[in-house]
Amino acid sequence: MSLAHNDGTFDDKFAMEGLTFDDVLIIPAASSVLPSDVSTQTRLTRTISLGIPVVSAAMDTVTEARLAIALAREGGIGIIHRNLSIEDQAREVNEVKCSESEMITAAKDEHGRLRVGAAVGVGPDTDARCAALIEAGVDVLVVDTSHAHSRMVLDTIERIKERFGRQVQLIGGNVVTAEATEALIQAGVDAVKVGIGAGCFAAGTRVLMANSTYKNIEDIQSGDRVINMNGEPVTVVKAWCTGIREVMTLRHTASYRETQVTPDHRYLVGDLTTVNASTLASRGYVRILENPTRLAVSKIRWKEISESERDTMLLPRYIAFELPQGFEIDLREFAIRQDKQLARYKTTITDSYELGYVFGTFLGDGHAFIAPSRNSEIGRASWYFAIHEQAITEKLVHCLKEVTGIDAALTHDKSIIAINLYSLQWARLFSQFGKRHEKHLPVRYLSANRRYLQGLFDGLIDSDGCLSSDGRFDFCNTSQPLVELFNVLCYLLEGSFPNSATRKASAGGLKGASDDRCHASYHSRLNVSHEQRLLSKYQVVKHLASHRLNIAVPVYDIEVDCPTHSFIADNAIVHNSICTTRIIAGVGVPQVTAIYDCARAARPYGVPIIGDGGIQYSGDIAKAIAAGADTVMLGSLLAGVDESPGDLIISHGERFKDYRGMGSVGAMKQRSYSKDRYFQGDIVDESRLIAEGIEARVPYKGMLGPLVYQLVGGLRQAMGYAGAATVRELQENARFVRISSAGLRESHPHDVMVMQEAPNYGLQR
Repeated sequence: MSLAHNDGTFDDKFAMEGLTFDDVLIIPAASSVLPSDVSTQTRLTRTISLGIPVVSAAMDTVTEARLAIALAREGGIGIIHRNLSIEDQAREVNEVKCSESEMITAAKDEHGRLRVGAAVGVGPDTDARCAALIEAGVDVLVVDTSHAHSRMVLDTIERIKERFGRQVQLIGGNVVTAEATEALIQAGVDAVKVGIGAGCFAAGTRVLMANSTYKNIEDIQSGDRVINMNGEPVTVVKAWCTGIREVMTLRHTASYRETQVTPDHRYLVGDLTTVNASTLASRGYVRILENPTRLAVSKIRWKEISESERDTMLLPRYIAFELPQGFEIDLREFAIRQDKQLARYKTTITDSYELGYVFGTFLGDGHAFIAPSRNSEIGRASWYFAIHEQAITEKLVHCLKEVTGIDAALTHDKSIIAINLYSLQWARLFSQFGKRHEKHLPVRYLSANRRYLQGLFDGLIDSDGCLSSDGRFDFCNTSQPLVELFNVLCYLLEGSFPNSATRKASAGGLKGASDDRCHASYHSRLNVSHEQRLLSKYQVVKHLASHRLNIAVPVYDIEVDCPTHSFIADNAIVHNSICTTRIIAGVGVPQVTAIYDCARAARPYGVPIIGDGGIQYSGDIAKAIAAGADTVMLGSLLAGVDESPGDLIISHGERFKDYRGMGSVGAMKQRSYSKDRYFQGDIVDESRLIAEGIEARVPYKGMLGPLVYQLVGGLRQAMGYAGAATVRELQENARFVRISSAGLRESHPHDVMVMQEAPNYGLQR
């Protein structure tokens, strides 16, 4: 039976649902085939064959020359990543082509040289990169994009094929639908790469946590607690870097930063598509969005962000933060000789209004000083106010006395009032709050006590903010955590998140200072009319602007244990992209279904399919091929082998290898190309690099050869069970059964005590 379009010829493979590898098993069939006798030979492209269906991903932590050589010797092929200069990438290709191998299984070209591929993009250097790689002897070029079903990608493929098509084979991807597959084939590709990660966010996206703080999405871990669309705390069950994808920017009023997000990510929006500006101005957001359409359909709905130019973003109106009812500070924690040092102090401090005011003013305008003195230390906390801020200084002195039990000292000059609390213990306490643009309120000092929160709010306003004449609360600071604290306090005390924005760095005409030596500042403002944007369940967040960037960066996603599959990213409600099920290019088509659909479209043209993504175990390779793939591309499975880039590290008796995104500070320090990729090429001071990727470790897996042997061995076993002597027979004859969650658990070892584990290749379940 073939994979062709003939009606009914493939419908019994499995029902047309969105299925991934954990959803299905291959049904055993009558077999006279031994695993040792099967042939794993397959096609990579129209004209290139491989001994095994394994292709390494074009990632800088996976494929450079050393791994490409090792994999080609095993019969597969490596794709050299493109996070290199043109010269360096061509040099890596040339190194593979100049290597020798006597192994019978090795993948070789017509001249007896090892096979190698290389990734290219769609940027302005594409033609020059292709020419250099072809000159170096590359066998196949991979147009490496996250969403190939776009005009820009298709035009690039047509241009490469027209100019270089006779010299090299061309792979296009990634796509997940039959329509996109046919578009790539019409553009001229010789193989199609299937598998697009779900919509995701670039590093730096701030996720609202259940404790009322924010975390960068790349720093979130399983077990963390975040807020969902209903304002409820939910648990993160998975957090990961999904790969490198093209992103767009989104700007709205509730976030001080632009969000970089894939165009297919879904936001919860108030749909204003059919509402004109005059109607919105006369009726307002609440009346329009609370009333359903004429067909009784709610205007609150999920939409891809690329389709939401006229819509509003949304935030939960009510949020149940997980905050303690109160806290106590034991000042003895910050003293060494407690009897002598604390005789004058209050040693037990509770979360009162006065403490909140002291903390708030310190965060906005305070400084902690600690200096050595003989065999000990001296310290003080200081605040500075303008001479006309007499009322604020008097209030702060009073609050300090109430909180600490000691008197603060005041000094005056013509323009400044200085308040000094000469206390080493309080200086040590305040040293936890950071300095300058890193000022923050430690999590241990968060509380649900409304009086304490009001003190924090008032302290921030009196130090680095103001209450304007028209009744608006304004706050401005160079610290990102502080503006986020102010925003949350606005919500907790006033019921709405304020409008936020970033102001460019400016020296303000200060002598001896320049703009490039200053930090950007963050400005938040709570308008008097903020309640006019409160729906019954949501707060309206006005959409300001969005546009495509035509760049690709590492992107991240989290999955939450929640039926709504939602969380808050940069102060807007977003969907767990992993749960999106609409079948459109780049969004949520589970990998087995995506491979099947694309294989049906490609088979009549004789174009092979590469399954890229979702493979965690050797059995997944068999499932991908049974669904229609000719080869599979592996990334994380190959990271951590001896031949992959990265240093070997021993920690607590375990071995690891470095694993990092190209946007990490480490990658940008090592390669100037990485800085250029993230628009930081002009930064000389490495301490000022802004991280847009993670640096991590993966378990060390040993040599590539044994790992590939295990992977291909699992495929051979599956072919034996399915009665398939060749890859083509597995594609045509294998049948799937869909399994339940109970069936998945049954597939694992159970009701036994494991006495000896299989080799730790990360392949067995």
